[in-house]
Amino acid sequence: MTTFEVYPALDVYPTFEELVKQGSAGLGLYLGRVGIPAHPQITVSLHALGDNTPQRFSLSDPATWSSQTYAWFGVEGMDGGSDAYTLLLDDAARAYWADDLFQIPRYQKREALIRSCLNMDHYWVFRCEDQPVIMYAVYGFLAIALARLTGGFLYSKDGAWEADRFPAMVHEFLNWYLIPGQALTDETREWSERYVALLKEELESIR
Repeated sequence: MTTFEVYPALDVYPTFEELVKQGSAGLGLYLGRVGIPAHPQITVSLHALGDNTPQRFSLSDPATWSSQTYAWFGVEGMDGGSDAYTLLLDDAARAYWADDLFQIPRYQKREALIRSCLNMDHYWVFRCEDQPVIMYAVYGFLAIALARLTGGFLYSKDGAWEADRFPAMVHEFLNWYLIPGQALTDETREWSERYVALLKEELESIR
């Protein structure tokens, strides 16, 4: 399982509609960039933890949900998806961002923004594990959309993408996420090339 965390700088909650609309737009632009003429639409539903019971909500509702609920993002006409959570940014969560972390240059570069975001009381996590190929683009572009809508940054420390890229701003993430030519290592470049090839096959199969 890999994750993207989104830390907001603004005390705002975009609507589900705004989130899936911007996520779908970003996904479509990425597909065009890698030569795939497709415009998949992202979907969303809410479910109870434990028994997965569907929860009532409206697309016009703010994109936040309780700790007993998770959001499930998918793509129209395809199986699979990415689960997402609104989490409390408490003292335990803030402890990760200890002062010694800001001795690292890439963290120093974003220190003011990070500390501002740590004043908020929440953040979001998007997860993906053993899903159709496209979902690994979906959860990244949803994270990008939410970071853009809240003026925040993205973070991952579990291999969702190259660790040395984080923390990342939206424009940076868009420049290199799943783009073979922007990889920092040969291993990531080769993985990205395989990913794009598999993505083309997967989307061809649903046309």
